[in-house]
Amino acid sequence: MDFKAQLQSDLQAAMKAGETIKRDTLRLLLTTLTNVEMETTGELTQVDFNKVVQREVKKRREAIEAFTTGGRPDRAEKESQELEVLQAYLPEQMSVDEIKKIVQEIIDNAGDAPNMGQIMGQAMGKLKDKADGNVVRQVVSELLEG
Repeated sequence: MDFKAQLQSDLQAAMKAGETIKRDTLRLLLTTLTNVEMETTGELTQVDFNKVVQREVKKRREAIEAFTTGGRPDRAEKESQELEVLQAYLPEQMSVDEIKKIVQEIIDNAGDAPNMGQIMGQAMGKLKDKADGNVVRQVVSELLEG
């Protein structure tokens, strides 16, 4: 089953079960996917789908941070619930230890005085959909400092 059919199926199940957060989140995701398809004038691949979901996940994380800082825990909680729904559609993420191993290999092969940008570029090239960019950035800065 392709990803859009899976989303439609999950949306129907959420509607039947009365899961409003999941229903609304999946509707928004389907609308976003349709808009991206219209912009690119073609069918989306699994990679494109993952990019759209990652972009939506990033928006939720930023919103959670903003609402928490702004003293709106109720809105932050809603965004957290939406984030959980979206993360179910991403490929499984690597653990911090696995990321550290890959980043350490890149640093070891970088030669003299590796810089943050160089290491991040190579790391994200290898880790694409498998790791969150913020986690990778954190690991790279830790390993370069220590």
